[in-house]
Amino acid sequence: GAGLFAQKRGGAAAARFLASRGLLLVGLEATVVHLGWHTFDWRPVYALQVMWAIGLSMLVLSLLVRLPRAALAAVAVLGIACTPLFPAIAEAPAWAAVPLTILHESAYLVRGDAVQVAVTYPLLPWPFVMAIGVVCAPLFCWPPGRRRRILAAGGVVLLLAFAALRLWNGTWADPNPWSEQPRGDLFTALSF
Repeated sequence: GAGLFAQKRGGAAAARFLASRGLLLVGLEATVVHLGWHTFDWRPVYALQVMWAIGLSMLVLSLLVRLPRAALAAVAVLGIACTPLFPAIAEAPAWAAVPLTILHESAYLVRGDAVQVAVTYPLLPWPFVMAIGVVCAPLFCWPPGRRRRILAAGGVVLLLAFAALRLWNGTWADPNPWSEQPRGDLFTALSF
């Protein structure tokens, strides 16, 4: 949607739209969604969840949307590929705990008696996934037959890439690698 909006109205208008909607979603997470989880019980525990991550992703995308399509594609692919390279909070220096929590790992940002703030849905790789959507937006203006062929071929390539990463079974691809299950082949396939 952001890519189609940018095509129609331009990068500057798309950046403003994404920034304003991103701030709105972050604000809604901290107020309306918080109240929804704690109905009639305004506890000082804030969980930064999906709406927060989408809003923050829109803010990041508002900075990237003006890039040329090839540069945006490169940034997006690099961002997605490098997400697993972030260290765990336990392995990082103390000064990196807050940025790593926001970017990469679910944990408490603040854990005090007066207020608690927990990131339950980290930011990465979602701004870059959104950026791939912006890059692919022109496909949706192509004739349906051509669009279907390109999207089907892209889907097959991505599924093969997924299978290759899972077969490799490295912790870079997944911090919880699959394993052979003692309950049989079906459970091994589910683990995969």
